Amino acid sequence: MQRECLPLFVVLLSSLGFSASETEKSSFDVKTEVLSPTTVRLSWVDFEGEHGTSASRFRVLCTADGKLAVEAAISRKEVELGTFIPGKEYTCEVHPIWGKIVEGMEVVSANPGISKPFTMPKLDEADKGKLLTNGKMSGTFLL
Repeated sequence: MQRECLPLFVVLLSSLGFSASETEKSSFDVKTEVLSPTTVRLSWVDFEGEHGTSASRFRVLCTADGKLAVEAAISRKEVELGTFIPGKEYTCEVHPIWGKIVEGMEVVSANPGISKPFTMPKLDEADKGKLLTNGKMSGTFLL
């Protein structure tokens, strides 16, 4: 049944002016700013298609050691996520989601924006009770 539906889906997207070349252009840079040993701010520029289609939401996927570690769906072009593990290396992808291309269906981009790999800072034994915020130790951090 799925094989019969797939060509119809492709025809619908083609008839609406959504082309493969348009999705290839959707690849964009994702900027990262490490705020603490567990928190990262991700930001990006929205991709707008040739026909004025702008993403209604974004799916953020961050992986460490080849496994999904952090996931979020948001409508803004910036997010702070605080569930990272100190000392691990991560890469994040941002997939635009279009809600107005096909009536009643969301289309997720297969060409995400990708961050450069980043490593969360490790905590020294002396710093395990503190939180690193904007380069300064403050607050409380529990492991």
